[in-house]
Amino acid sequence: MMRKATDLSIRTKILLSFFTILVISLIGMAGYVKSTGTLLDFNAEKQEKYYQSVQLQNQCQRIARTVTGYIGTQTQEIEIEYEMQKERILLTQSRLRAVDAEEQSYLRALGNLIESYFIEADKTMAALREKQRTYYIPYYQGQKIQEYLRTYFSSYIEYLLGRDGQLFEALSAQVSRTRGWTASAMAVLVVLVLVFIWTFTKGITEPLGLLVRASREMASGNLEAPLIPEKSRDEVGQLTHSFNQMQTSIRGYVHDLKEAGELSEKLHQEELKNVRMHELLREAQLSALRAQINPHFLFNTLNVISRAAVYDDPHVAEHLIADLAALLRYSLGHVNQKSTLSEEIAICDRYIKIQQYRFGDRVRYEKRIAAGCEQALIPSMILQPLVENAVSHGTEKMENGGTVTIAARRRDARLILSVYDDGAGISEEQRQKIYEDSAAPEIGRDRHIGLLNVMKRVRMETGGKMEIVPNLARGTLIWIELEYRETGESEHV
Repeated sequence: MMRKATDLSIRTKILLSFFTILVISLIGMAGYVKSTGTLLDFNAEKQEKYYQSVQLQNQCQRIARTVTGYIGTQTQEIEIEYEMQKERILLTQSRLRAVDAEEQSYLRALGNLIESYFIEADKTMAALREKQRTYYIPYYQGQKIQEYLRTYFSSYIEYLLGRDGQLFEALSAQVSRTRGWTASAMAVLVVLVLVFIWTFTKGITEPLGLLVRASREMASGNLEAPLIPEKSRDEVGQLTHSFNQMQTSIRGYVHDLKEAGELSEKLHQEELKNVRMHELLREAQLSALRAQINPHFLFNTLNVISRAAVYDDPHVAEHLIADLAALLRYSLGHVNQKSTLSEEIAICDRYIKIQQYRFGDRVRYEKRIAAGCEQALIPSMILQPLVENAVSHGTEKMENGGTVTIAARRRDARLILSVYDDGAGISEEQRQKIYEDSAAPEIGRDRHIGLLNVMKRVRMETGGKMEIVPNLARGTLIWIELEYRETGESEHV
């Protein structure tokens, strides 16, 4: 039984898992970055305060030296420098902000001392300008204030270091804890990723392994093997469903052939002709299935998909599964029906894509379809077996591979199709043997079973012709001529 339609595709599973891992990683990294940023901001803020405190202390010492220098030389330049230094001190002082009552007390005391020093310094400068000998009194008072300033600055900076050191240790401990949590979360995430990869790969390789074994059984002639359980509706599940449909259809055709064989022995010779025609059609349908998606090709393709899922990119395996499933669905859904040329070309495209993944640029592919021919009606699955024959018996045998070319054109009321490969070619003896086998009432197990199948089906069409062009300098050219009909015109199957 198929699961509910809510099952996710392989692509959706990969994307959901990726985004889940990404979100968890980003959350962990964001917490760590935030805590680290808080610590860095704290350091930057405190470093700026230390710098301003030391700068203020140096500026106070510098202005004291300026006043002392003014005693020896009363110049206007020194007076200007003195006023500028006062402005710098006041500006630096204004930038200091207290964060608690004790720090506010320190800053208030420093501010009062600086203001007192300015008063004494101004008195000293004024007395020197007026040539008063009593200038040394305010100068002496200013020097005493400078000593107090040095003492208060030392105490203030010592207080800042003690207080901020405790805060720094607390923040550092928090960052360490966050780092530990982040490391633990990343370790858990790595384990989850490994578990997901193992589970995801197993969900692809196990069903593919069952398909490989089932296709090997079919290739050996065992058509009674049990159907494969369908556990999902993703691309692997769809491929399994299509494979089961193909296996069930082949069983039905074989059963019908057996019944038809038993019936043919009991009927009169005149009736036997009609029965054998019916058997031929049934066998052609069965042979078409085997030639179009034969177990050997299916076995190789499933091995390629399994290898791509494990060792390469799951997206590649997804696309290969989709192409193979489309081939199976088309072959099962179009038996004994007409298809448009564009539909047949699309199936050939998918088949070539699978082969190009296996053989790389050793399989090259060209199409030369005349305008207006895309909607022409032709028997379903007559081009893909010819393309498969061209790859298997033509280009695959060449050291550097080769090119398979499909061409289509209209000539009056006829449709001309051709499949050409520039590969190993076909001998005249092989060509004659194929024509002889195609005239037989039954198709055996010849290695050109797909070619014989197409040849018989083309001949059953009204005015249908097929020829393997002889005496080519290189490669093989197969030419088909059919009555030209389009969708909507009367037809019979």
